Amino acid sequence: MQGMKLEFPSLPQCKEEAKEWTYPMRREMQEILHGLFLGPYSSAMKNGTDGLTLKK
Repeated sequence: MQGMKLEFPSLPQCKEEAKEWTYPMRREMQEILHGLFLGPYSSAMKNGTDGLTLKK
């Protein structure tokens, strides 16, 4: 195991128009990478598909 170097892919650059995260945003789904959303389960159940189509 010694001498082995782990390599990880680089992360994509964040959006320039990305806003700072605030505590009230915790209840909303948020796009963390292009096409990848993160949020509470409740945001997916309550009109989650509508929210995804609007955020494209």
